[in-house]
Amino acid sequence: MAWEILPTAAQSTYLSGDEEFSTQKVKFISRNVETIPGSGYQTDDTVMTDIYVSGSQHGDFRWAVTARLEGLNGYADIEHVKCTDYPAGCEVLTSPEFEVVHEGVED
Repeated sequence: MAWEILPTAAQSTYLSGDEEFSTQKVKFISRNVETIPGSGYQTDDTVMTDIYVSGSQHGDFRWAVTARLEGLNGYADIEHVKCTDYPAGCEVLTSPEFEVVHEGVED
């Protein structure tokens, strides 16, 4: 089954000094997919990590989004969303939100 990570709330908020700002919408940059061997009777897991960037008036914010499809589970889940790079003097308040979309599955 094919699946991918997509943004659902594509902006984040941050502080610069004592003022709150919003970033622009995230843009997809790259994807890495790897297979993690299962142990014993367990089947392999598939781990997908997407990199997104969102610009702001203070500079770019970079996000790594990781999802895992466990070998025995038919659906992948977001494991974590992490801001890996952001402008100096800024503090992330909220992260963009993402979901896993499975091809051929309707909500």
